[in-house]
Amino acid sequence: MTQSNTTTREERIKTTDDLSLFVRSWRPEGEIRGVVALVPGFNSHSAYYAWPAEQFAASGLAAYAVDLRGRGQSDGERFYVDKFSDYVSDVAALIALVKSREPGASSRASTCWRTRPRSRG
Repeated sequence: MTQSNTTTREERIKTTDDLSLFVRSWRPEGEIRGVVALVPGFNSHSAYYAWPAEQFAASGLAAYAVDLRGRGQSDGERFYVDKFSDYVSDVAALIALVKSREPGASSRASTCWRTRPRSRG
């Protein structure tokens, strides 16, 4: 499958604290074999992941990438966050979008997110 057989989309989603996050997605035409959620590092944004996302789509996988708050085209103070759990909330918003768009995505998940830190002691 070539890039021309991939549908690329750019959109915005809201976080629980009402920030607007920028999301890119790449979907193959035809049957989707699985879904990949890409979360760029702290000094990166979704555009850096266009090539791997296109490769995923060419392999039959839908790919979604989010610009975390304060990064890329998302709202928020540049390169600042009050608490790490804000980033976790951003990822949760991306996962909610993926689940709403890709039926069965949750049943095909191979990675689980743990949002509650382990206690020490």
